[in-house]
Amino acid sequence: MHKWLFSADYKRLQETMELHGIVLIQGLLLLLVGLVLLQWFIRHFRTYLDKYKGNQWPVKRISAIVYIMLLVFILIASLVRIGYDMETMTRFLSIIGLTAIALVIVLRPYLPTLPFHVGNVVLIDSLFGKVEATNMYHTRIKTFDGKMVFIPNGKILKTVVTNYHETPGRRIKIDIRIPYDQSLIKAKQLLETLMIADPRVLPTPRPQVWVLDLAGGSVGLGTRCWTTNEDYWLTKCELTEMIKLRLDQEKIRMALPMQQVYLRHQHGENGQPDNSTDSIV
Repeated sequence: MHKWLFSADYKRLQETMELHGIVLIQGLLLLLVGLVLLQWFIRHFRTYLDKYKGNQWPVKRISAIVYIMLLVFILIASLVRIGYDMETMTRFLSIIGLTAIALVIVLRPYLPTLPFHVGNVVLIDSLFGKVEATNMYHTRIKTFDGKMVFIPNGKILKTVVTNYHETPGRRIKIDIRIPYDQSLIKAKQLLETLMIADPRVLPTPRPQVWVLDLAGGSVGLGTRCWTTNEDYWLTKCELTEMIKLRLDQEKIRMALPMQQVYLRHQHGENGQPDNSTDSIV
């Protein structure tokens, strides 16, 4: 009995494949190729929005809407190729797609999302690196010393995250100290000229040099300027080097750390304690 039923089912399947096998295969191939191309397009589309639009556009929401629209189109094309009525499928899947888009628009702001995108440089719980990939379960980060670290998304949502790509630029901060006897005006002009002359330093906000304090037997100077995220690290390192070389060239000394040391003589000439002979080195 069971053998007869199995034989009948096999025969029915064979007849179906003979009649519609080529069409079914074509429909499945169309669906598979469409999904692969869709993933490729969405990945590059999000990269484009992140790079050229930044925070001006809701990147994740726009990507989700475009993804749903293209997915509905791929499904309609695959089902029509198999043999389903195009008008019915278009109407049915369009209703589903519009419902999904409405849910994305309404509910997306209330759903927890990771505060970065692939390609961003982030600091997560003392871990500094570049986001390589994300999925539903974890985020893959490549640190700048070459390690690949996988962080659970649940942990990321519960800790402090610094995203260095959320703003188009970053401020460079370089602090130095010069002795009291050095020319303060000349040092400030020199530091400001170096920053303005560097093409990577943004003209707005204008580079500035501030007198920070007069403590520790020296004058504290703070240089402040802005550059893009991409140029931040190299610009800061090279500006620091140029400041040192230019100060040496202009004979402006940098202050050395100073520390007062008190020497207390415990005994006088007669062997008795003597606390009146303190000295400072």
